Amino acid sequence: ATIATAYGAAPQVVMSDDTTDSITLDCGDGVKLSTDAENPTEFWFVVPPTEFSEGLTIVATDTNGVTFEKSTSNAVTITRNEIQPMAAIEAVFEEVCPNNEIWYTSSDGKIVEPNRTNVFGANIVSNNYKDGKGVITFDGNVTTIGNNAFRSCDSLTSVTIPDSVTTIGNYAFWGCDSLTSVTIPDSVTTIGDLAFYQCQSLTSVTIPDSVTTIEDSVFAECNSLKEFKGKFAVDNGRCLIIDGVLNSFAIGCGATDYTIPDNVTTIGDYAFATCKSLASVTIPDSVTSIGDRAFFLCRSLTSVIIPDNVTTIGYCAFTSCTSLTTLTIGSGLTTIWNSAFSDCYSLTSVTIPDSVTMIGEGTFSGCSRLKEFKGKFASDNGRCLIVDGVLNSFAYDCGITDYTIPDSVTKIGYNAFWNCFLTSVTIPDSVTTIGNNAFAGSDSLTSVTIPDSVTTIENQAFYGCTSLTSVYCKATTPPSLGNKVFYNDWNTPIGCDIYVPRGCSEAYKSAECWSEYADYIVEYDFETGEVVPEGQPKNEIWYTTSDGKIQKPYKTNAFGANVVSNTYEDGQGIITFDDNVTMIGDDAFYGCGRLVSITIPNSVTMIGEEAFANCSKLASIEISDSVTTIGESAFSRCTSLASITIPYGVTNIEYGAFFYCRGLGKVYCKPTTPPSLGSAAFQYDYWDYVHTYFVNIGCKIYVPRGCGEAYKSAPKWNDYAADIVEYDF
Repeated sequence: ATIATAYGAAPQVVMSDDTTDSITLDCGDGVKLSTDAENPTEFWFVVPPTEFSEGLTIVATDTNGVTFEKSTSNAVTITRNEIQPMAAIEAVFEEVCPNNEIWYTSSDGKIVEPNRTNVFGANIVSNNYKDGKGVITFDGNVTTIGNNAFRSCDSLTSVTIPDSVTTIGNYAFWGCDSLTSVTIPDSVTTIGDLAFYQCQSLTSVTIPDSVTTIEDSVFAECNSLKEFKGKFAVDNGRCLIIDGVLNSFAIGCGATDYTIPDNVTTIGDYAFATCKSLASVTIPDSVTSIGDRAFFLCRSLTSVIIPDNVTTIGYCAFTSCTSLTTLTIGSGLTTIWNSAFSDCYSLTSVTIPDSVTMIGEGTFSGCSRLKEFKGKFASDNGRCLIVDGVLNSFAYDCGITDYTIPDSVTKIGYNAFWNCFLTSVTIPDSVTTIGNNAFAGSDSLTSVTIPDSVTTIENQAFYGCTSLTSVYCKATTPPSLGNKVFYNDWNTPIGCDIYVPRGCSEAYKSAECWSEYADYIVEYDFETGEVVPEGQPKNEIWYTTSDGKIQKPYKTNAFGANVVSNTYEDGQGIITFDDNVTMIGDDAFYGCGRLVSITIPNSVTMIGEEAFANCSKLASIEISDSVTTIGESAFSRCTSLASITIPYGVTNIEYGAFFYCRGLGKVYCKPTTPPSLGSAAFQYDYWDYVHTYFVNIGCKIYVPRGCGEAYKSAPKWNDYAADIVEYDF
């Protein structure tokens, strides 16, 4: 500026053409401002006396780069030697969190320890709490709030994230119940799965423009969340919509009715979960899929119309919508995932459209007022849904207490009868698997018979069936058993009797998971319907003789143990050994002509060659279920033997095993798979002075129901095809 003077005239200030329109004052280390509104810090600016046609603007910048400004009116004239005051500026300065720190507050005024310490991109140097503020300091810039970083930090009330952070990881603040405020800096680009899940005190969230990715269910079950702000938030702040996915809903906004915007194509996982106020929702035709747990625990929701364009309903999508009375499923639906409508207590009827090709297990489990199913997959009487052989769901309130499962069922699905009212259920022989929690919580169920077709009983299948007193398990080989199958609600065994086939108790008691119920396992004769008395010791063989005297074995070293004694009292002989009898070896009782009956302990696995050959008075023998092999000529010429039962475990019957047993009229062969059979097993010979001929004895051979054709076509068994008869054991 040039000051021009002339005698008798006021000096004139003339601004040059190359003047600047601003002046910058550097205060060095800064000036500490007053915090007293009555005594503000004063700044004096000396400027030339002239007219500023566009006014003056004062811009102040603090040491953290935060600015504020104060302006005059549009034009101002500065007079020489005149002070023109400006009103004081009330400035509120926000401290900026350094890049190597995270600031926080806690509900108890104490240090909050992160759940994970190695997920920040730098190492923690210190963690202090002073004057109502916590500071976690690192040895470098914090670049990420990693997976599970502050998970379940219950006392955390607020957190300030430095602007060096680009990612907030999966479950980073999961379950921080007290968290009311979080500042997400403009540097963040990604927020991971369930990052703020169940942050129950969070009321408002602002998504900065820098964010490009928000994963599934980030704000699921934040029950106090009233609004979203910033990027991806809809106009009314009710939800976040990202590339057509309704990612999160502000479930604390108190909305009772909500119409989903037309630009939504997917209702995301957990989107409306636990929204207690929502009574009605309108789903637009633009929606094609409903995610997992999308409306989970929306207890006020009374009706839902699924539009025709929706093809998929996710896992537990409407679970525990306990007021849901009306469900309309559109004609385009193809897939319903597991438990989609479980525990919808108010549903009474469901119609499955023909378009549906897949229904996951337990879809309608726990729907206690459901009276019937209609449409595709419904059984003839509407009692259940059967999908590809799996009994998916049962109509709990259909008015019956006893139920026979249809023969088309091969698996009783997950939660199929969960918390059901049935007192009795009949499981057909078609069933091979009883699924997880299939009958769990059905505390009216008193007895169940598990057919021998069942090979797998999954975890907690009968958990909480506290009235269950009897379980009849027909399989001779213990089915694979899951965890806590027969437990009560107190996590201890129910104490029900478990009846298993004769001779199979030891196999059950030693099998994995069955061993937990060893004290409750009882042998049972499924033919007579009687409990088998506690069996003979494994180190004994019991027998009777025609003259009531001791019968000595032909060989004493053929039993896998040594003979200790041989006594005969009260009409019964007992041979006692020094260890378990494991076999009836070759020639063991060969030619013992006074032997009338014999009982073999269930430790024996093999009956050897000619073990009972020529025992002409032997009329009765009990072969234990542990036996797998009957050796060559084992019972040849036992002419008094009228019937024989071959137990389930036998896989091999060798040459001439029952040769010349002319009195044998009935053979009960229990294995469902025909054992390997040697020649002349059930034949005898005669000689016509020229040739020797082998002829069938002519005994009836009874095999399990449904196995007749298998036996008749099996090698050597086909020699007796005319005598094979199916029998219900």
